[in-house]
Amino acid sequence: MKTDMQDLPVVSDSPSANRSGTSRRRTRTSTACNTCRARRTRCDSRKPNCGFCRARGLQCHYEQSEQAPTSKVGVELAAINQRLDYITNVLSSTHQPPVTPRHVENQVFTGEEKLPFQLLGTSCMMTILGLGPDFAEELATLERNAASVGTGNSSRVRLIQREQALSALAAFSTHVHVWYPILRPRFSERYLSIISGPLPPGSETCMVLLVAALGVLAQQDHKLGVSSYDDTSEPYLEAALASLPAVLIDKSVESVQCLVLLSIYHCCLSKPYQAYDYAMIASFKVQNLLKHVGDGDGEVYEHVKRTYWAVLLLESELRIHFDFIGSGIWDHDDKVSLPGSRRAWQFDIETGSPQGSTTTPASNISLDAPQTDQTQSYFLAEISMRRMLHRCNTAIRRTHQGEIVYAPNIALELELQLEEWYRYLPESVRFQNSEHVSTASPMAATQGLITITNSLWGLIMQFTVPYMINPDAGDLGGKVGLIFLATGLIASAGGWYFFPETKGLSFERLDELYAMNVPPRHFKKTVALLEDERSRSEPAQALRSMLAKEGEVSVEHA
Repeated sequence: MKTDMQDLPVVSDSPSANRSGTSRRRTRTSTACNTCRARRTRCDSRKPNCGFCRARGLQCHYEQSEQAPTSKVGVELAAINQRLDYITNVLSSTHQPPVTPRHVENQVFTGEEKLPFQLLGTSCMMTILGLGPDFAEELATLERNAASVGTGNSSRVRLIQREQALSALAAFSTHVHVWYPILRPRFSERYLSIISGPLPPGSETCMVLLVAALGVLAQQDHKLGVSSYDDTSEPYLEAALASLPAVLIDKSVESVQCLVLLSIYHCCLSKPYQAYDYAMIASFKVQNLLKHVGDGDGEVYEHVKRTYWAVLLLESELRIHFDFIGSGIWDHDDKVSLPGSRRAWQFDIETGSPQGSTTTPASNISLDAPQTDQTQSYFLAEISMRRMLHRCNTAIRRTHQGEIVYAPNIALELELQLEEWYRYLPESVRFQNSEHVSTASPMAATQGLITITNSLWGLIMQFTVPYMINPDAGDLGGKVGLIFLATGLIASAGGWYFFPETKGLSFERLDELYAMNVPPRHFKKTVALLEDERSRSEPAQALRSMLAKEGEVSVEHA
């Protein structure tokens, strides 16, 4: 009689177990198939079929016997594995694409689909301008590889002539402050007082030195039409950077103005990343100032507003060309009112003259000067245009079908705002609103000459030439070339007297020459005379003639 050996447990009789006297859990070493288990016979446990089932052609099936976990930790791990398997099966059964990547992809626009002001930084526009398709990346690479400017650890003694200081101030007013009018009235007095003193570290000292550095830098730029200058701006920058720690912890509007001037200075040096770093710090500082300064603060609030708009323009201009993150300054553009048009500094030549040093502060600034009105009008017009461009950027989107949709109502409103903006532009900064390239005066003269020339050549080609070539009429043969030569000489002489020389002349200058009734053949000579007269009336030239006998002022920076 066979015994069911597979069902009998096997007890571990190891010596170590017997010596310890502890009982161990008995485990089954083999498992019988269901057929042998039902017949209660020995099963050889072969797989996939045991010997009995294979000999009789029966289906052999084994039950899966799981080993019991040895501890509670094993039980918990087994439960965790089961839950992980369930979660994996649920996730693998769903095939829905993620939502966020599709949303981001739909908002990406190609170079051909960007708005007009965004196209300024594309590779196509850089190629058209002759700067290379990767101009922005190359500029950033050059900036990263360039050596850092020293911070002026050692004391330097410089001899600054009063004429040089005032020339730098005049150049700053002409080439920098017209774009970002952030300085207060009567700044000229503070400038002369601080730059002639010991230069203690602080925001005002830093601002004065940066104004001088930008002025000297403008005098070194030949593209601005300024004569070459022997002085360099680096000593002024090093002295200004010595006051940078005090500027960063200062909470006044002058500290923000220092950071704006530092950003402009690095823009002039083609270092956009450093320029944007300073612009970002200025943005955060001016946003904090707006939380604590209100309409009741009078002049302080007015200059905080002026500085806010200058930072916004500077940051927006840099973000067009480079992939920079925003500082959130656009969150306040609908809360900050526009700056006043008569509360900014304007340089006056008489301020720096020997006689002007004894006048009252109120008489030093000509607030009603036409140049002041032009500067402030341009600043307000630039702010309005930048706000309209920002609205254009936020009103465009891409649909799920890949089409670009622009809100029609917003587009109509922006078009009306643009027309309103142009209508209220002052005459001093208004440009000609025309789809034609040429202005009215050259266009009329050119069209008249073209009409007359076409009529004359039409008569010659239709009637005169056939008559001269016909053997039954003129029969001139090759002599016709002499007639064409004479006609060409007459046309050249007429063009010399009637066609203007437009090389290097702007449309405004052409209108000015036509208004002066200057003959076209005298355009070049007249332009040279006008440039000579304007160079003599430059502030820097007037200062050099006025202060030729001024002595030197010793300025020491500690």
